[in-house]
Formats: sequence, C-alpha cells, structure tokens
Amino acid sequence: MRLVILFFLNVLPLVSIAQLTENLSFSTLDSLINSCYSKGNFKQAIVYMEQAQTQARAALGEQDSVYATYTDGLGFFNYMAGQYQKAEQLYLEAIDIKKKIFGAKNPKTAFAWDNLALLYVKIEKFEQAETIYKRTKKIYLDAYGAQHEEYAGSLNNLAALYERSRKYEAAEQYYLQAGKIWRATLGEQHPRYALWLNNLAVVYRRMRKFEEAEPLYLQALAIREQVFGVQHRIYARSLGSIAQLYKDMGNYDRAEYYYLKAQSITEQTIGVEHPRYAVILNNLAILYKEKKEYQKALLLLQKSLAINEKFYGKSSLKYGGALNNLAALYTKMQEYQKAEELYWKVKKLWKKILSKEDPLHGLVWYNLAHLYLQQERLDTAFAYAMTGIAQNSTNFKAIFPSAFRTSNKAVTPYQPQFYQPISPLDDLLKLVNLEFKQLVEANQMIRKLIEITKKKLDKAPNQAEWKQYFILIKVGMMVNEKIRNQFAGKQNKLRILDQNTWLVREGIAAAIALNRTEITREAFAFSEQNKSILLADAIKGNRAKIMGDLPDSLVFRELDLQTQKTELKKAYYEAKTTVEKDQLLVAENLLNQKIDAFLKKIKKDYPRYHQLKYKNITAQATEVQALLTDKSILLEYFITDTVTYLFVVSKDSIRLLPISVSKTKLKQNIKQFHDALSNYNRLVKQEEEAYALYTQQAYWFYKTLIAEALEGTDSDQLIIVADGELGHLPFEAFLSKDVCQQKRLYKDLPYLLNDYSICYNYSATLWKENLHQEVPINNHQILACAAAYPKQYIVDSTLLQRRSINSLNWRKGLSPLPAAQKEVKHLSKEFQGKFIQGMACNEACFKQESGKYGVIHLAMHGILHPRVPMLSSLAFTENKDSLEDNFLQAYEIARLNLNADLVVLSACETGYGEFKQGEGIISLARSFMYAGTPSLVVSLWQVNDHSTSVIMTYFYNYLAEGMPKDQALRQAKLDYIAMTTTWAAHPAFWSPFIQLGDNRPIQLTQPLDWFPWLIGVGIFFLVLVFVLKRKKVAFEK
Repeated sequence: MRLVILFFLNVLPLVSIAQLTENLSFSTLDSLINSCYSKGNFKQAIVYMEQAQTQARAALGEQDSVYATYTDGLGFFNYMAGQYQKAEQLYLEAIDIKKKIFGAKNPKTAFAWDNLALLYVKIEKFEQAETIYKRTKKIYLDAYGAQHEEYAGSLNNLAALYERSRKYEAAEQYYLQAGKIWRATLGEQHPRYALWLNNLAVVYRRMRKFEEAEPLYLQALAIREQVFGVQHRIYARSLGSIAQLYKDMGNYDRAEYYYLKAQSITEQTIGVEHPRYAVILNNLAILYKEKKEYQKALLLLQKSLAINEKFYGKSSLKYGGALNNLAALYTKMQEYQKAEELYWKVKKLWKKILSKEDPLHGLVWYNLAHLYLQQERLDTAFAYAMTGIAQNSTNFKAIFPSAFRTSNKAVTPYQPQFYQPISPLDDLLKLVNLEFKQLVEANQMIRKLIEITKKKLDKAPNQAEWKQYFILIKVGMMVNEKIRNQFAGKQNKLRILDQNTWLVREGIAAAIALNRTEITREAFAFSEQNKSILLADAIKGNRAKIMGDLPDSLVFRELDLQTQKTELKKAYYEAKTTVEKDQLLVAENLLNQKIDAFLKKIKKDYPRYHQLKYKNITAQATEVQALLTDKSILLEYFITDTVTYLFVVSKDSIRLLPISVSKTKLKQNIKQFHDALSNYNRLVKQEEEAYALYTQQAYWFYKTLIAEALEGTDSDQLIIVADGELGHLPFEAFLSKDVCQQKRLYKDLPYLLNDYSICYNYSATLWKENLHQEVPINNHQILACAAAYPKQYIVDSTLLQRRSINSLNWRKGLSPLPAAQKEVKHLSKEFQGKFIQGMACNEACFKQESGKYGVIHLAMHGILHPRVPMLSSLAFTENKDSLEDNFLQAYEIARLNLNADLVVLSACETGYGEFKQGEGIISLARSFMYAGTPSLVVSLWQVNDHSTSVIMTYFYNYLAEGMPKDQALRQAKLDYIAMTTTWAAHPAFWSPFIQLGDNRPIQLTQPLDWFPWLIGVGIFFLVLVFVLKRKKVAFEK
C-alpha cells in the first residue's frame, strides 16, 4: 500500500527555546529523531522522542501544543515499531490535548486524527479508520475549500484506506479526485503528484489493469528522477514499484533489472537494516522463486524476515507476511513440513490480529490447499480450497447453506474440517453466483479446485470426477469473463484471454472423456470463448450503441477517445527522445483518466447500453447447426501443446476429434508449407524440389487435419475456423491424394478446391453475428483504388519535413504494380463506381469516399509492421499531403465508418499477421472487420501481379451474376487454373486469396449496355409513327 500520510515530522515545530535541561535542546532532539527515522532506527527514535516529551511536559505542561506534538510523534514511532496498542494510547492522548487547545474542527487536530486512522488501517480496523478519515475530510473542506492541496490529501488518505481494504473501485475514485486537485495546485512535476501517480498505479496493478498502471509508474519515476535524482531513496521506491508491476506481468528479466537497481540505491541511502530494504528483499525473493532460483530467494527472505522481526515484532502483519512468503518458498522447494509449520504460525497470528471476516484468512487456506495438493492429500486440499473461496465471498452461506457444519469455537465463519462436499455435482455451478471480495484471487482459488480434481483424475479416473472437473472448468471460464469485462484496455483483455487457454484445453479434454453430445456442445462454446474475443466485443459495442439508446454525441466521443489513445501509443512508439516519451506518458495518463470517467458515466446513465455491451454472445453449437445448410460443414480447430482438437459441426451432428499432432510439429509444418506455397524463386529455378515440397506437405495437411472430418459426408461447402498459425494457410491448396511420387501437371492435381467452396471465419460467433447483421446501406457500387509507386522514389525537402524516417524507408522498398492499374481500369469498364489511380489514389481521398460504397477494392502494397500490428498499413500513392502520410495504418482502418458489403485487399500479405491467443491472427484484414465490414477477400502472401488481375476479373463477374462470395472466388480460381498449361497453375499463383466472413451474395451494379436499348427505342418510335399515320389517314377518310 502506498499512503500519503501527514506524518508528525512534517509539522514538528523547531522550538527555539533555550536549553530546558542540562542535556539536549528541542532542535537537537528533532534532528536526532529525523536522523533515526531516515535510517529506520525506530527504537532509538522512541528514546529521543520520550526525552523530548518529558522535557516538554516539564517546561510547558501537558496541555501545550508542543507536548501534544511530541506525544503524537511518540505514537507514530511506536506504530512503526509494531507497538500498536501503545501507539493507539498515545495518539488518543495527543488528540485529546489538541481538541482542547485548537478545537475539534481544527486542521491541526485533524492531523492527529489522521495518524490514528493510519494505525487503524494497519491493524485492519477499516470501519473506524473510514469514520475518522471522513470526519477529517470535512474539516479540511471547511477550513481550506474543495480545491486545496490539504483537502486533496484527505481524499488521498481515503483512497489508500479503500485500497488496503481491497475496495479498488472506491480507491480509484478518490485517487482521481485527489490527483485532479494536486495537478491544479501543485503542478505535474511536484513530488506529491508523483506519489499520487504511484498510488493510482498500485490500485490498477492490484486490479490487474497493467495497461493503465505502467504509464503511471513511468511518469512517477520520471518526476522523481528530476526532483530527487537517481541516487535517492524515493527514486528507489519508484523502481521497486515498477519492478513489481513487471513481475506481475510475467516480465521477469525487466522486473529483476529494476529490483536490483532499487536494492543498490536503497543500500547506499538508508542502509541494509531499514524496513524499506526488507520490502525490496522480499519482493526480489518472490521474483527469484518464480524464476526457480530457490537458494537466492531463501537467503533474501531470511534477511527480510529478520529485519521485519526486529522492527515490527512477531505480532505484526509485516512479520506474518514474511512468514507466509517463506512458507510458499518451502512449498516450491518441496520442504513440505517446514512450509506447513510456517503456514500454521501465520494462521495463528492472523487469528490474533485480524477480524473473522478478513479475506487474508482465505489466502492462508488457499496456500495450505496448494501445499496439500503437492503432497497429494487431495480431499484435504479440496476442503481447504473451498474454505478459501467461502472466506473470500460475502454470500457463500446463502448460496451453499449446507457446505460447512457450524462450530461455536470457529475463529472464522468457515473451517476446512467442517466442509461437506457439495451435492449434487451440478450445484457447483452456483459458484458463479458468489459475490467475491477479491475477484482475481477467487479466480485463482477456483483454478486450484480444478487442479486438485485433475490430480484425482490422474490417480483414479471416473465419470463422476470428470463431470466435476468439467463443471469447475465451466465456472472458471465464467469468472474469467467477469474479470475480462472489467477491463477497457486491449492488452489487459488479451492477458486474461491468454490465461483462458488452459481452461479451454482441459474442458475439451474432459468433454472427450465424458463422450456425450451435450457436453461436446458445451466444449465447443469453450473453444469459441478463446477466439477473436476482442473483435466480438467490438461487434457487441456497435450493436449496443444502436439498441442501447446511446446518443450520437457520446458515440462520437467514445470513438474520439479511443482514437486519441491509439495515436498516443503510436507516437510513444515512434518517439526518439526521453523528453518526448515523458511528455507522451503525461498525456496518456490524463487521457486514461478521461476514458475511465467517461465509461463510468456511460455505465451509470445508460444501463441498457452497458448491459448489451457485456452480454455474452458466444455462439452455441445448436445456434450454429440451425444456420448451416444440408451441404455445409463447419470445422473449428483448437491447438494445444500436445494435441490438436477439431470440432466437426453439421446440420444434424457435432463431433469432437482429437488429432495427434503437437503445436511444435504443426508450427514447423505450417512454416514449411507456407514457404512451399509462397517461394516463387524455387518454383521457377528448382521445379522438381518445389513440386515435391508442395505435394508432400499439401497431402500431409489433408490427411492429418481434414480427411477424417470429411469421411462419409456429401457436403460441398466448408466453413473454416482456424486456430493459431493455421490461419496462415489456404485449405483449398490441400491435396486429397498422395501424388508426391507421381509427376503431374499442376492444373491436374486433386486440390480440395475441386470439391469444396471454402470460406474462413475468425470464430463461429462472428460467423453467426454476421448472418444476423442488417445489410449495410450503400450504393452497391465499387470504390476501386490502384496506388502508384515510382521506380525511383525521390525524397525532397518537403517529404523530409512531413514524413518520419520509418515511412520514408518503407516507401523506398515499394515496387510498381502495373497490373493493379490494369485491374482497376478493367473494373471501371464492367461496373459502376469510382475508380481511382495514380496521384488521385491517396489516403485522404480514400477516407473521404470509403463510407459510400458497397465494394471496396484496394490494389496496393500492404506493409506488415514487425513488432506492432496496429502500425501495419496499406500504402497509398505519395502526394506530399501535410495531414496524411499516405500509409493507412491498421488502427486507422479500425476507426473508419464503412458500410461496405465486401472489401477486397488485392495487396501483399493482408491476411497474414501475428497470432495472439484469444484474438487470432492480427492482420490488416481484421482491422476492416473492426470497421464494420462483414466480408473480405485477402491475401496470405506476396501476390503475383498478373494472376491477381485475372482472378479478380473472374471473381467480380461471378459476384455480379449473384454467386455467393466463396463460390465466386472458387470458380474464379478454377477458371484461372483451367486457362494455364504450365507451372503458372501452381497454388502460389491462385491460392493466396481467401474469403473471410459473410459469404452470402451481394448486389453489384453494372453499367447498362445501351446498344440494345437504343435499337429497342428506335423500333418503338418507328412503330409509333406508323400507327399515328394510319390513324391520321383513317380520321381523314
């Protein structure tokens, strides 16, 4: 916990009274006291403070402010030394004196109350502390007003209380209020403001909002470096704080770097006996435990324990925490007896100093459960884990009234020896209905129940245990979703999704063991909860905006805030100097506060929108089956370290097939197959080798990944939901027969393309949602863009001024695409729309026009950013624009307001990208789906210019005839293969293009053929003239 405390040391008057005794003056005593404090020598400080108090009593009496101040200070040092009862007595005495001297509502009295409240926070008397802090907050408000720094200090103290009592949302609220005042009154370079940044970062770290915490820590670090320098103890504290964040994020090397720097500075500034030094040793030891460097960790923990014992005593929370960490290390080292003895010491200590309801009791039950799991005392471990969950819940008794027998002697409401297994097993699902004091910790405890059950299954598998295992996994998935929905940041969500992978894997394994259709359907939903979740969230958000009555002004405000955040991240990545980065951190932290406040307001004022945004839309197997035709099959893959699972879903059945191929083997073969498909140089210069490599891999993938699923079916359409790097492959290029030893023409090979039309989807949920989406309103015309790239790219002074070095270097490597120009020119003859080439094909023009058209066709280079996917881009023609750099980056695409039925990316590697667990292949194509596009045609590798032009011409003609998109693309490829006679029929030339998303037909407007119409109109007028003449003659007669 990081508190802003108004210590007595800040208000001690340097009393300039002559020597009152023959010994020391007040000013000398004050100096000695401050010196002891800085060195952490609290016991010696107490000696000096008692002398000062005695002298003040003798010289001024007990009803004097100086005596009261020293009494308050004596209370503080007793508090620091762990003498909490003595500290409380002294604090109360000081308060009583100050009330008589200054009055109960004077800020000087409030300072004394604050110190007492701090003590109550320490010993977890949270209600008493809250009452005091609220009282002093009013005193500061009345005395100074709502914009004063001391009032902000009272808000900060309340926030620290709520953080300590694990009420993180309340803590966040008060910290944000305090920070706003301090920023206005003290400025953004004040050390108090840096402390506030650090405090708020701690809250976000505890809430697992690492994406929000990191820039706050970094900004605090930068301020402290500037104010105190890099050899100051406060700077060292900042280093330790950010190290803890990186440790929690799993970035152990970076955490160790910061911890060691903090340790070195702390040794040099306050020495190796200070309790702050013990904190660093403790945290560094936990890091080494995670890195399995146990001897290093043991040495550090023993030193930390000794320091805590010396300064706080054996009856303190600090000492108990150190014991707990040492016990956890012994568990890791398999010294179970030592660990158990220490855990029970901790339990005994916490029984003495904590309330019965404190969730820390749950932590020790959890730790003991883990210990007993390692010892394979599995029933005992399960009971202890359930006790931890009960202790962490506010409504366990109401949900599970019979789970624990009661005992009047119980030190806490729940005791493991009184646990009775929950029955029937289905009731375990009610764990989801518990209201947890600490959701993240509860999630860990549920995971421990799963691990214990798994160990039972390993020893003696049976159907009852498998059912319990499956139910607990389902609970774990649902709790994980609750945690994910608390986050706004993308990286925070991805981290939770990455943790979900283990649950999905085990849930699918359990479904295979249970071998029941209804369980297989639920396992399918598990798999779906780990695919393209952020994209599904975006779709939910868009729908919620429409159906949740969110005003347009707030919709635009949310988009604007998101855009600002992405722009700041881009700028931070591209910043060259430390000063630039520090400025951007300040801007990002302020923006995060705005976003947080905005989201809270939306949740409060528009509850329907909030409900819809977080509604679970995961596709259920029965929903998917209802949408399939008799001739279509959905194949969904889930890859684990040791096995790959395949769900085969048809109109009337669902199967779950385990495929005996590891992730490592699959990735290796994917890389080889992708190379065999995309290496044009080998195809031309080493024909035999190219043929062997391709045919061998193409048949291996068919036989391994798809043959069993298709056996005995009469389908003609496949809907592929890939996983991991499988998303880099075109299934159309698989070979249904082994022809490696037979030399055939490429046009005659048994491609999967010959028998099936294939469409791809990031998840079945997105496929389902696309089918339910309303048809976009557009003009049913084509916006086709062909960018131009000169053979010699000349960089003049204007470009040097307006473009980054990165963008200049990227553009130098772009070769001309002459066939792209022909491609767009041909489309202009066949279809209605806008067709832009050359200098007119720039980023600004595209952004202006893109929202009107039914089909967007982009024939240009795509650039994959090697480290930051959101900075991948489409390269438009360079026109030296001062506002746009003519690289339309992925994050910009995602913010476009498109109404297109289809986007065709006739560019390089627009469907290829980095894989993120829970989100899939992050490519340029995905960004268009974020922008609302239901369907795309994209490329998986660098595309041949000529074959692209031919295939696209055929594709659009078939689309115009009313074919579904996947069938139109399939027929275009077949036509291309049929017209070739050489190695140009190799899949390298036709298979890179795949169709993603909604495959349904679209309306595409073609120009009218006026010649037949003119003939018809001419004949009509001739007939009309003839008839009129006849009538005239008849009339005259």
